Amino acid sequence: DGLRVEVARVPHLRNKMAGLLSLPGSTPLTLTLLNSPDATAALARLCAHGLPDVVLAFSSSMAAFAMRPPLDRLPMVLDFVDVDSEKWQALGETARWPMSWIYRREHRTLQAFEAQAARTAYVSVLTTERERQALLRFAPDVRAEVLPNGIDLDRFRRPPDAVTEPRVVFTGVMNYEPNADAAVWLGREIWPLVRAQRPDVWLDIVGTSPTPAVQALHDASAHVNVTGSVPDVRPFLWRAHVAAAPLRVARGVQNKVLEAAAAGLPSVVSSVVLAGLPAELRDLCPVADTPQAFADALVRQLGVPVDHHQWSSAV
Repeated sequence: DGLRVEVARVPHLRNKMAGLLSLPGSTPLTLTLLNSPDATAALARLCAHGLPDVVLAFSSSMAAFAMRPPLDRLPMVLDFVDVDSEKWQALGETARWPMSWIYRREHRTLQAFEAQAARTAYVSVLTTERERQALLRFAPDVRAEVLPNGIDLDRFRRPPDAVTEPRVVFTGVMNYEPNADAAVWLGREIWPLVRAQRPDVWLDIVGTSPTPAVQALHDASAHVNVTGSVPDVRPFLWRAHVAAAPLRVARGVQNKVLEAAAAGLPSVVSSVVLAGLPAELRDLCPVADTPQAFADALVRQLGVPVDHHQWSSAV
């Protein structure tokens, strides 16, 4: 009888206070910060017309709702996308106290929940074999399959009248910690080295909800443009000469690199980003992990005419 949609809002300020109070306990902050008091009633309304045959939970945080009544009696497909607890472990190794303690706590508590959710699910799906093996290391008894990411190639295909400019583009949700960290690293440590060799080039940091540290990078004199939310990311890809993906913490497949390639745009990536890419792109993407190496790789790409067809055909 048609699609039914319910919206359950997340009270962010209240959840942040609840998260602070929950730190002495064992509940992952992921579950606390994404909790919605409206979800129970919304699910009850959806199920009032009859229970579905199967539940799809997108990410471990949404699995928490699928593991409660009335959905807990139904088979669940859990789309992890990637194993989030591994990301928090990596952040815990590099951050300063007290964030290092919070990240390590999140790794420990979220991993325990991920194992419980995966054992509850009929099957768990992940974006790469690397992510599947990460899950199986701490939950070896679960059923897990790989379901690779995909993008709409036609939507991102570069229009024939697009004009390339001497620009580097970095895209993503800019309050997501790995993206925000990468943007700040790119803007503060890598970009001055690029401008020393190519003073004409601009950097576009494109994505919603930039943190204060990311917003502070916006500086016309330094040729850095922080856009915030934009209605469409594609024009920024189409006018750039090269994309950057300098994430120092990354899991799964970085869709930003797939989207850039579909737009006919090369990407310079870090080694942790490279590890999640399909083989066709791994053979094409320059890799760098230090500011100077990353800057040099960007400058090299800026000096080479882009074969847009080569990149779009790789995906």
